Amino acid sequence: MTAQASSEEEAQCFQHIYVNHYRWLCQWLYRHLKSQTHLEDLVQDTFLKLFISQKAHLICEPKAYLATTARGILIDHTRHEIIERQYLNFLSENQQHDVVNSPEQLFMYIELLQRLSHAIHDLAERQRMSLLLYYLEGRSQKYIAEHFAVSVRTTQYDLAKAMVHCHQWLQQHH
Repeated sequence: MTAQASSEEEAQCFQHIYVNHYRWLCQWLYRHLKSQTHLEDLVQDTFLKLFISQKAHLICEPKAYLATTARGILIDHTRHEIIERQYLNFLSENQQHDVVNSPEQLFMYIELLQRLSHAIHDLAERQRMSLLLYYLEGRSQKYIAEHFAVSVRTTQYDLAKAMVHCHQWLQQHH
């Protein structure tokens, strides 16, 4: 296949992959999920990602591509569910009696947390973990430095770099 394909060729390639591998992907996901709760959503999200990419004509191993894509989407969904659950737990544990959060406010907070999750995903591992340890778990900079066997100054640098990255990412993806 060529790097450039006409829209008709692309549509035919996508349709071929969809028709020939839909059932296989459902079965593959079912084996990995052991549940059908989100199975259809994951299958459709996987094919939607392929459709949007307009690169079906470049795929030589559809099963490998679909499995890798589905696994990535599953990880994203799981991460978002964890963030949402942690935030709702935080709210229930720390809610002041005189403050009432509307469903819209809760949605905005969860959306912001999901955006932050995407922003920190691009960070280097030590910067990401330092940020999470410091801001979510309340660990001291000294503790983080000892944990990673680096200086406190390096930890401060990692935290500053992570904050700048998150701020820039949120500005660019507003």
